[in-house]
Amino acid sequence: MPPDTLQPELFRPGWGMLPPYLAGRDIQQHELKQALACLQTGVSPASGKVLIGPRGNGKTALLRWFKQEIERTGSGIDVVWLTPDKIPDLDALATELAPPERFQSLLPDTLSLSLGVGKLGWELGGRPASLSRLLTQRCRKTPLVVLLDEAQNLGTGEGQALLNSAQEISAEAPFLLMLAGTPNLSDKLNSLNTTFWERCQPIAGIGRLDADACAAALERPLAEYGISFTSEVLDEVVVESQRYPYFLQLWGKAIWEQVRNSVGRTRKGGVERIDAALFAAAKPEFERNKNGFYAIRYRQLEQTELLPVAREVALTFRERQSLSDSEFRQTITGALPEKPSAEMIKTISSALQGHGYVWAPPDDVMLEPGIPSLMDYVLAKSAL
Repeated sequence: MPPDTLQPELFRPGWGMLPPYLAGRDIQQHELKQALACLQTGVSPASGKVLIGPRGNGKTALLRWFKQEIERTGSGIDVVWLTPDKIPDLDALATELAPPERFQSLLPDTLSLSLGVGKLGWELGGRPASLSRLLTQRCRKTPLVVLLDEAQNLGTGEGQALLNSAQEISAEAPFLLMLAGTPNLSDKLNSLNTTFWERCQPIAGIGRLDADACAAALERPLAEYGISFTSEVLDEVVVESQRYPYFLQLWGKAIWEQVRNSVGRTRKGGVERIDAALFAAAKPEFERNKNGFYAIRYRQLEQTELLPVAREVALTFRERQSLSDSEFRQTITGALPEKPSAEMIKTISSALQGHGYVWAPPDDVMLEPGIPSLMDYVLAKSAL
């Protein structure tokens, strides 16, 4: 294993980068490939796509995979990546999805163009119907996929316009809207009064992986370099990762650094097996990164005055694997000095889900921990 064959970064924990092997998302990938096949025939999929899950479980990575899949096919389908901060108003939304420099010939009579910040921009005059007409014409010319990350932060006006337009465009031209967001994305979509979003089935719950997928996420990239795990170490890494995709990438990064450091220090020129000694050498880095991650979450809970409730929730989950919504509300109530209003309970519940502390998968009504060991961390630190 010569040094120049080892890339500096194999596993890339961070801002939603694609992992070297996207494990455990076969069902979602198959459904997205089917949606792409529809668009390639000039037909919209039956509904939009929605990914919901706590942070760090791979929603953004799945969006990136789909974007690459569309571009790889060379099918002539346009794909636009959006976040809510890029579309502060209706005009910005129209300009992002139908750049005037490409689609000025589609200018409806009801629209005009402005020149600002060095580029052309649409002026819709606050008319959502104009957005639908513009994008329908645009999609008749070139099919379009819109990938909207962090969708729980959508503004009300832009969100209503986008979702209503998506329904209208899809009936007339090849178009797909795909949303990804934290567990409180459901509340956001409900607040937009666009009830048809519930028919974006199946709504994909992007949670922790199963043990086999965790093992594959680590084994397959290393196997490309002729490196394998002992079964005992692989099992231990999977357990230590909490089956949380971000932690798997942290483990992969720590292990890979040990592999690279070993090049030139062994008779064979490098590591061929991840054994107990290498695991022990990699573990301190993983622990530092994990605890740093938890410290950020802990401070967020502290700054938003949610720590007492988070502690009570953690104590409750020590006895239970899941909670109904009513049980969760009772736990929140019991953690507060005075009886809270229903609105306050709702706000606290939404905030805890937004932090990824708890969540309910879309196909279930029971709440579960986002990352079980985060609750252990909260209990340990809040007791100091």
